[in-house]
Amino acid sequence: MAKKSLAVNSIYSMLYKLLNVLFPLITATYAARVLLADGVGKVASAQNIVQYFIIIAALGIPNYGIREVAKRQDDADGTNRVFSELFFINALSTAVCTAVYYGMVLTADWFADQRLLFLTVGLSIILNFFNVDFFYQGKEEYGYIAARSFAVKLLSLVALFLFVRDTGDFVIYALIHCLAVAGNHLFNVFNLRGKVKLCFKGLNVKRHLKPVLILLASSISIELYTLLDTTMLSAWCADDIVGYYNNATKLARIINSMISSLALVLLPRLSYYYNNGKLQEFRSIANRVLKILTVLAIPAVLGVALLADSMIPVLFGVDFLPAVVTLRILSVLVMAVALNNFFGTQILMTVGQEKKLLISVIIGAVVNVTMNALLIPTYQHNGAAFASAVSEVCVLLATMTFGWKYVRFRLEWRYLLTMVLSAGVMVAAVLGIKLLALPMLLELALGIGAGAGVYMLCGTLLKNEGVREILGIGGRLLKKLLRR
Repeated sequence: MAKKSLAVNSIYSMLYKLLNVLFPLITATYAARVLLADGVGKVASAQNIVQYFIIIAALGIPNYGIREVAKRQDDADGTNRVFSELFFINALSTAVCTAVYYGMVLTADWFADQRLLFLTVGLSIILNFFNVDFFYQGKEEYGYIAARSFAVKLLSLVALFLFVRDTGDFVIYALIHCLAVAGNHLFNVFNLRGKVKLCFKGLNVKRHLKPVLILLASSISIELYTLLDTTMLSAWCADDIVGYYNNATKLARIINSMISSLALVLLPRLSYYYNNGKLQEFRSIANRVLKILTVLAIPAVLGVALLADSMIPVLFGVDFLPAVVTLRILSVLVMAVALNNFFGTQILMTVGQEKKLLISVIIGAVVNVTMNALLIPTYQHNGAAFASAVSEVCVLLATMTFGWKYVRFRLEWRYLLTMVLSAGVMVAAVLGIKLLALPMLLELALGIGAGAGVYMLCGTLLKNEGVREILGIGGRLLKKLLRR
């Protein structure tokens, strides 16, 4: 395999993740102020229903495909065959899900009040026909992914500003979101020429059915505790309640996506090392990533919890003030989801332990459904947030139990102590800024800047390994950029 530079891939991955943070943040901020909580809630409810069908249509192919393509980096014929097999499986499952969804929307009375909205968001299911992102990630084509993402997101942002102007434009907002998905998929298909060939002979579709169905079961279980909360809120509460929860959740997951960006770029490399018996390299990268994730996640959790009362009104307006407590509860997700992605997607899937991942997410799904049923009727969006936080922690405990032996990470007391001390100084700095009673925008900016700066400075002075790793990677990336 002509391996691409991890440093270069990290640059592209971080750019891609930065786009995935900035653009959703801008669109969510704009939509919140134009559509208000009620409009945001209507669209979130419709997208929530559609997401179930997209998960089933995709089976487990998005993650499974990355691993399978990465394993065949040196085998063009093998790559063509596995791509074709997965493409045909995806096409069949998408056709079935599309027919079922539109049949349901067109005939069931439950959709009558917002039928146009549900018909519109259903386009996302149809567009799953062209979802071949797994090929580009398996081939580590992160430069292309970043460039494509920027072009599509910029066009969708322009369309949002031009066509979404008042509270009645929520269907247009949903349509723009679907067309943004379409843009990504169509770029992918057009760019495939010369990279892979779709073949029809000598295919063995059956060999993929068991692993993709296991991953489908995992995906469904995961969605039960990441989507069912919104589904239950939609059924039991008003649209504005769904809007509060949707934006708080979106903000927590946007922050998490930034923390997880480095881990994402390593999945193809981890698969390659493990499947070629290079276990020392596998464990070395895994340990480095785990240290970086913990060092980044701890200040992020604390920062979100401390600055939620500034973040929500600055980003979404005073109409979303009820989401402040919700965001504070969901701050736990910033760390739990990042570590779950590491132990689940990065480790258990790479070593072929999809069944253990399935067990982990089933535990989370059961906890989430039970707690949602108990808490949502009384505590609404805050009850759903608490259920999500607890269930994610339960999944983390399970994935860590199953995945720890593959990483062989040793917790050192000195390492933990340096993180605790750095976090303590950071909290004191942020609380000191809050005592100044500054305007919210200034408080938020200073809180983030000073908090991050103090934390990294303390980590450096205390010689925290994770902080030194981050600074080292930053220096190497800067050198790579300057050379280019």
